[in-house]
Amino acid sequence: MTGDTSVRFGASATGTNRIQAFEADGFELGSDSAVNFITETYHYIAFKTISGWMDVGSYTGNGSNNRNFTGLGFQPQWVVIKSTGGDLAVHRPDSLSGDSTQYFNNSANFSNGIQSLDTDGFQLGTHSTVNTNSTTYHWASFGDGTGGGGGTASSGGFTWFTDAIDVSPGTTGSWQDIDLSAIVPTGATGVIVEFDNTNDSIYQAVVRGKEDTRNYMSNASYNTIKEKRSRFQIVKLDSNRLIEGWISNANVDIWLRGYTAGGDPSYFDLPPDITPSSGSWQTVDVTSNVDAGADGVILLIASQSGSSQTYAIREVGSTDQPGGDTISVTELVFSLSSITGLSGAGVEIVEDDNSDGTIGGGETTTVGGSGTVDQGGGTITFTTSFNVTAVTNYILRADFASLADADAVTIDLTAANITASATISGNTTSAVHTESSGGGGGGGGAQSFYYLETPVDVTPGVSASWETVDLSSQVPDGATGCIIRFNNLNNSDMDIGLRKPGSSDNHTLFIYPDAQLWAMSGVDSNRYVEVYLENVANVEVWITGYTTAGVTFFTNGKDKSLGSTGTWQDIDISADTAADTAVGVIVEVNGAYQQDFGVRMNGSSDEIYRSGRHSWAIIGVDGSEIFEGKISDTNIDFFVVGYITDGATFFTNALDKSLASTGAWTDIDISADTGTDSASGAFIEVVQMGSPDVDHGFRKKGTSQDMIGRAGSTDSAHMWAVVELDSSVRG
Repeated sequence: MTGDTSVRFGASATGTNRIQAFEADGFELGSDSAVNFITETYHYIAFKTISGWMDVGSYTGNGSNNRNFTGLGFQPQWVVIKSTGGDLAVHRPDSLSGDSTQYFNNSANFSNGIQSLDTDGFQLGTHSTVNTNSTTYHWASFGDGTGGGGGTASSGGFTWFTDAIDVSPGTTGSWQDIDLSAIVPTGATGVIVEFDNTNDSIYQAVVRGKEDTRNYMSNASYNTIKEKRSRFQIVKLDSNRLIEGWISNANVDIWLRGYTAGGDPSYFDLPPDITPSSGSWQTVDVTSNVDAGADGVILLIASQSGSSQTYAIREVGSTDQPGGDTISVTELVFSLSSITGLSGAGVEIVEDDNSDGTIGGGETTTVGGSGTVDQGGGTITFTTSFNVTAVTNYILRADFASLADADAVTIDLTAANITASATISGNTTSAVHTESSGGGGGGGGAQSFYYLETPVDVTPGVSASWETVDLSSQVPDGATGCIIRFNNLNNSDMDIGLRKPGSSDNHTLFIYPDAQLWAMSGVDSNRYVEVYLENVANVEVWITGYTTAGVTFFTNGKDKSLGSTGTWQDIDISADTAADTAVGVIVEVNGAYQQDFGVRMNGSSDEIYRSGRHSWAIIGVDGSEIFEGKISDTNIDFFVVGYITDGATFFTNALDKSLASTGAWTDIDISADTGTDSASGAFIEVVQMGSPDVDHGFRKKGTSQDMIGRAGSTDSAHMWAVVELDSSVRG
């Protein structure tokens, strides 16, 4: 309708001074009593035409039967028609069957009106309410928002839904068909989907066309979506309007944003791989892949690595630097704390060209000039300007003189201490360096176990499922594993689990009520680990340290369970360590109720044999890479999750360091046991020898941490702790 015109649903013609106009954010009324009588209360409904949801129009009646109206782009669920003359308004909902139309009053249904609701419109008969010759009619058609539900795409190009439609598969961890035939119309060639990670954990997701045979998820750590992030993908539909989707967790939603139709854009059944070489801008020639006259391409950037990768795309001839413009850094000030024994030295910042966390032989580019060390003020300052044009990794290198064992420094760099031409933001974590010239034992003197100055709570947010936990803020590039402490806050057993990403292990036995438990697992190249908690409100997860190259973790634990009970038996890991020679082993123990177990170095006379349900043992192996195990029940399982080649020394027989007093933190001195080595940490085996339940705790001497908890349940406690030592080798 145009101008100041509106119509009643009753038997009356159009009139004026009622609904006078539609405005940008509402509508305008006249003074007619039908819409605006003084003190009268009125109710209104306002509709907006939206693709897939509503369309309106008008036509002139011609009196012909079976008259079809098409081109809606969706199958209507309800159609309303009103003439500009004196006929009653009529309507047809999709719940009616056959040739049947209704009035808006209590009159009987009639035929030959709105005869049917079709896939792309509706059909009219000859009834005077819908199709009298030369009479003008107005109609409104309402859909269900699916954009067609089996209709036919009316044109080419892109069609967008105002409200996205959730098409997430119900199954995780595998490729699943996503049937869009009830949503997008016949003739649709592709769809636009949005992935939405609704959680504070990191997950994976991707879609592909049905004809696409590439397995973009051949590794479950590929195609990551970080916490509370989203991304888009355009993908080809097959003739049945199917695609395939892969999500790692139900916290990732897949939303359908729209579809394409016609010949532009065009899609490949199997997308050609046009990956360029890395490290610099490369021109990619696609003339053999696309039609002449093509003016753009749709790319799938599929990560085929478990680690973070940097990429960018731009049009040929562009000078854009996606990811940010050049930033000029004029000053960097590192903060120093916990300084022990260090004195002035030459300091520099080196570009880590291959981002491997080490300074290679060809990596000689430095920035920032020579660092000025102010030990008294606790700073290292660089004041020579340098430019950053892309994501670049740097390494702070210091050549301190006359270092002794246990000399240490903690180094911080915050965004506030970077002076640059642009605002700097982001999070950092402290780097701790402790000098150690020996004490590694077994395989040599390189340090392999490192400890955080303050443990960090990394408890995931979702219960009863394996959740990816990002430890990249706590552990450095190149770390191989993490040291974790579980803390059960509840007076009930709570299932827990810890594993390396990509593992299919599903060991989720419980931690005892009010207990604490140390555990170890490998991390992947992103520095992620996977955690299972029966209830995240009742169990805390704290990272206390990490391991480096001297400790190797398997993705899936090696099953070393024993087949007989009651005697000590050799367990050989030499076939599992390949060319490495292990000095120690990390064993995840899945215990059985009130059944005893023990592990010891081969040749030991220890008889530490006690029950426990879930624990991570750290024990030495002999020169043939053999340790010993003993169980009282074959329901107890041993899984070797990792081994140690360097940075640790194991005693053949454990040294008894039991305390003589209770209720207070007490020094445990092992300096007399380490010889000339300078130990940085200790492995402690803990057993509870009787009842009642007792609390315990370990901490580095001089710290104020006060985390204590039960070792286990009455007569059932067997676990290991990994604890940092102070410079005097005390815990």
